[in-house]
Amino acid sequence: MRLTSLCAAAALAGLASVTVPATALAAPHTAGGHHAQGKATSHAHATTKSHGHGKADPLAGQRKGTTAAIAAQTRSLTRLLAREKANTKLNTTDRAALTAATQQALDALAADTAAVGTATSRTSLHNLVVAAVRTSQVAGAQDAVVRLADAQEAAPAALTQEAADLQVKLAAATAGTDTTAATAALADLATQVAALSANATNAATAVTTILAVSPTASHTDLVAAVQAAHTALAPGDVALAAAKADVAVVKTALGG
Repeated sequence: MRLTSLCAAAALAGLASVTVPATALAAPHTAGGHHAQGKATSHAHATTKSHGHGKADPLAGQRKGTTAAIAAQTRSLTRLLAREKANTKLNTTDRAALTAATQQALDALAADTAAVGTATSRTSLHNLVVAAVRTSQVAGAQDAVVRLADAQEAAPAALTQEAADLQVKLAAATAGTDTTAATAALADLATQVAALSANATNAATAVTTILAVSPTASHTDLVAAVQAAHTALAPGDVALAAAKADVAVVKTALGG
């Protein structure tokens, strides 16, 4: 069996220090973690006022730009959701939970889009963009953590099978072949598989924690959740990297 790919590792490392644009950070946040909308306190809802009949909308240009910015985030998450639904490496339960969370993020973006037409100030429109960007960041973090956690949880079975296959090849090695390094690597591989299995509970907790983050979470809450997930997954990531290195040593000793 082939070792499960861990292409999500780099993405998770980047998300551990996730930031929003400097202009976005200038926007106020409410104590409850929702994005302030001028004087509004709920995500994607700005105070409604009529612009008057026959008067040009002074916010028309910014309103158009805001709509375009939110649409870009929506397209990105729509593609992400499609990839998640097609991902056969995720376990069934986590895939269902992840796609549900991404759909919630898309629903939040739809609410932001709807609020553009009723926003009454430049600050309100700016905050809608801030909210949309953060919603997209939440969905991206959730996707990265779940993919990495599921890869770690699936790895022990794949590694155990690979170790058994390599052991057979090692036993059949031609006379005179130096198997000292390969034998030691196989022993260490067993240790790393045990470490991965022992960290499975932490990996599952990382999934639960990140998926509990609301698509309207504050920047602070998002970073805290990502860092908690990174901490929970780190031992498994180290063990998996060491296991891959052990496999490489054995294969090299056996001539590839």
